[in-house]
Amino acid sequence: MILGLFLGETLVDLLRSYPKSLLGIMVLAAGIELAKVGESLNHGANDLWEVSELSLDSENRDERVERKQRELSGEERKERWTVMFMTIGGLLAFKNDGVGFLAGMLCHCAFSTEKIWKKWEGWRAKKNERNSRLGRQATTVEEEEELLSGDRTA
Repeated sequence: MILGLFLGETLVDLLRSYPKSLLGIMVLAAGIELAKVGESLNHGANDLWEVSELSLDSENRDERVERKQRELSGEERKERWTVMFMTIGGLLAFKNDGVGFLAGMLCHCAFSTEKIWKKWEGWRAKKNERNSRLGRQATTVEEEEELLSGDRTA
């Protein structure tokens, strides 16, 4: 700021004569450093902390809650990075924070929908398997008991 106040227009001329290739390298280095900060997305983020088992202090008889950081699987890490880069891509491409936010949210919703769909398919397969077992004759005592207990709950 001080240079800008005292040098004014001459500083702008100096910046215009600055080599573009050197400026590009500096911007690239700054971008890499900022991307490293994004690694905190997978380490130390608030949503990764969970409450571990409660421990009982023998002297004070007070319950203490211990928190520990949850470990992410490789798939979760990939999803988090993808959502982050979609948000950044929308922000940079359209120069609009709202578009970047929507791009990130849509990407997150796509991942969530996939997980919900897989759970629903698993539930449906179990239900179909149970219905097929109920439809046939019981051949063992265990199967007969299962059929009878299934009739009571239905």
